[in-house]
Order: sequence, then C-alpha cells, then structure tokens
Amino acid sequence: MVALGWIRLNQQNFSIIIYINEFSFQNYKSLIVEIESFAKANSGNIHEVKYFGDFDTDAAPHKNILRYISEGKGINAYVFIEKIKIQKELQKLP
Repeated sequence: MVALGWIRLNQQNFSIIIYINEFSFQNYKSLIVEIESFAKANSGNIHEVKYFGDFDTDAAPHKNILRYISEGKGINAYVFIEKIKIQKELQKLP
C-alpha cells in the first residue's frame, strides 16, 4: 500500500499502464481477468491495461516466430508474414 500512496502523489508525473503478454497467459485466462479486475479497482492509479504477444500456437507462422525467439534468432531469420506479425505486436508496446 505504501507504493500505491506514492503513486497517488505522482499521478501528475506519469501514467501506469499494465501490459499483459497474452501468450504467457494463454492457459491462465482467469489470471488475465484478475489483473483486469485489479486495474479496474485501482483505476485512480492505473491508467489502462494493454495487450501484446497475441500468438496462436496452431498457426505455422506464429509457431515459427516463437521457435525462432527461443532459439535467439534475429529478424533476418523470419519470412515476410512473420515479420509483419512481429511488427504488429511490437507496435503495441511503448
């Protein structure tokens, strides 16, 4: 609670935005709901909730992206459609 008090004092200086990686929570939808509820309950302190990392593990391009990320490959390893998806997801981040 101390941290939230400090945040209230500094609201005019910055906004708090919660970013949820959808892929990380794909098997834990209830946790996304819990985070959204927390943000709503603290709407005076939390500006908004945003989502990124929307990868469908049944789609081949998305599987490749996740595999290449885990292998540490750079952007040159991806084909056009994969690059477009990566750019779309990265644009969701600040």
